[in-house]
Amino acid sequence: MQIKNIVLYSHSGKSRILDFDLGSVNIVTGASKRGKSALIDIIEYCFGSNECRIAEGIIRRTVKWFGIRLQLPNGQIFIARENPPIDQKSTNRAYIKQQDIVSIPKEIKEPNTTIEAVIQTLTKQIGISPNLYIPPQGHTREPIEANIKHALLFCLQAQEEVASKNNLFHRQSDAFLSFAIKDTLPYFLGALRADDLAIKQEIKRKNTILRKLKRELNEAEMIEGEGISKATILFEEAKSVGLIDEYKKNPVSLEEYIREFNEIVKWDPKQFDYPENDRVNLLRDELRKLQKEYFEKKERVKSAKVFENEVSGYMGELEHQRLRLETINLFKDSEKEIEKCPLCSSQLNKTYDPIKKIYANLRRVKNNLAKTEKEKTKIRNYINNLEDELAELKMKIRIKEAEIKDLILQNEATQTLNDKYLKISRVVGRISLWLDSLKLNDNLSGLRENIRVLENEIEELEKKIDAEKVQEKIDSILSRLSLDMTKWSDELKLEHSNNPVRLDLNKLTVVVDNSERPIPLNRMGSAENWLAYHLISHLALHKFFVEKSRPIPNFLIIDQPTQVYYPTENYEDKKEFINNLNDEDRQAVNRIFKLLFDVCDMLSPNFQIIVLDHADLPDKKYQSAVKHRWREDKALIPADWINEVS
Repeated sequence: MQIKNIVLYSHSGKSRILDFDLGSVNIVTGASKRGKSALIDIIEYCFGSNECRIAEGIIRRTVKWFGIRLQLPNGQIFIARENPPIDQKSTNRAYIKQQDIVSIPKEIKEPNTTIEAVIQTLTKQIGISPNLYIPPQGHTREPIEANIKHALLFCLQAQEEVASKNNLFHRQSDAFLSFAIKDTLPYFLGALRADDLAIKQEIKRKNTILRKLKRELNEAEMIEGEGISKATILFEEAKSVGLIDEYKKNPVSLEEYIREFNEIVKWDPKQFDYPENDRVNLLRDELRKLQKEYFEKKERVKSAKVFENEVSGYMGELEHQRLRLETINLFKDSEKEIEKCPLCSSQLNKTYDPIKKIYANLRRVKNNLAKTEKEKTKIRNYINNLEDELAELKMKIRIKEAEIKDLILQNEATQTLNDKYLKISRVVGRISLWLDSLKLNDNLSGLRENIRVLENEIEELEKKIDAEKVQEKIDSILSRLSLDMTKWSDELKLEHSNNPVRLDLNKLTVVVDNSERPIPLNRMGSAENWLAYHLISHLALHKFFVEKSRPIPNFLIIDQPTQVYYPTENYEDKKEFINNLNDEDRQAVNRIFKLLFDVCDMLSPNFQIIVLDHADLPDKKYQSAVKHRWREDKALIPADWINEVS
């Protein structure tokens, strides 16, 4: 993924298109306050930033939509996002168009998507598989899923960042983003495979089920522990309200209590004859019917939710299979590829049966997912309807109970009988609940077995993800990055060169290991060092990303890399700038740009560098890379746009 164009649309319908070359160094040079630095904010905004960070001023007043056309290996995507009103940080109004070759719209009148959908599309197109990083135990931060916005953090170096001694990555100082960088970088480096992340998600799902089963077991064991003592208390309560003869001896075993209680719960409240108030009995009958209907529907809701969970589990398994297939780029919609090898995409002389079977199986997985999703929606609608009916029945029950209460209060004798009725009803209810709890206890052995099986499954899954092996892989990758960083440090003739240079992912910084002690970036002297170590770190990372085909945009944007060599506000004229540089600084600047050109050429056509700078070096290669020169009356925003809003 590289940047082909950045596009601005004015309020009057005009457009400003900036072209960039793919697979090479692109330079935007110009005087101060011409809009160079705003390009980073525009790109980040189009990629789905939560906030439009483009500074208030001419750009925000004149531009209605910001757009970007991206080149992919198999097509192009054009994305535009509306400039938010001054009193808002962002807007969800977005436009997207994707084709083999996308023509840039002359004007954008209305959005056709949301920024959430744009983020999902870019995340999928760059090749980021569904993933979830779960922080180690003891960490309070939430799990994080890497997406295109996290990937972009490794592609931008703003003016205040490129020579920072404290922060190596874009927006590293923002709240929580340093943790996001730490948590997602192992995935982007390839130390965590998509399969590993899928297994982690499965472990999380099974742990959720395990906690629920353990709660159920704990409750059941508490009921079981009460045993016969609870039955004795209930038996005495039944005597006190006249359900059992007060002189009857208590049973001696739990089975005898159960037999007694099964008879008690058959108690019929119709035996209460309310004087001069047949209406109460009629309302009682209606109330019992409503209550019966309520509890029946409640059981149906419970059963439906159990079925819904089973469907979700089945979908989870299907989704897991789909993710595995997506990881190796086999999950395609078209059968046009059937005459190509699904692994290496080479053309085959004839279609082999095994390949047909592969695509047949892929179709089956997709169809099953689609059908199951439809069924899940139906189940959810069914549950929602039942829950609405339950709420309505609950209201009817309350109304009916209120009617009965009003009638009872009208007659003292009726009220006395009702008090007795309520006491008996409560005792019968408690006995019925206790009997139901015993039925749950019958499944104690089944609960314990389910917990044992689930714990074994989680243990087996955890064995597949060895944290030590992941760390070993990260260390191996960092060692490879260190080779390039050390080599380039020597080429740039940096302070502490001839010593190993490495990335410290825990502290998100660069470290030089000299013979006495490790020296982190913030303890190195001079802005020249901070700038150069930033550059070699990001170039080493992108070299690795490109060579390993990692899901990171294949561009690096660097704002003002020459800022440490001269005060830009004093040297608007390029000749004056060059003439006022001493030999040592001039050579350092030339070495920096030589390194940028060399790395880009080495990775061509799979890597693009965009430099935003005041400098306009006379070097032939530098001049050939200048795509836009904004001096005098030329700038990001055309003069006639400014006149329109003046």
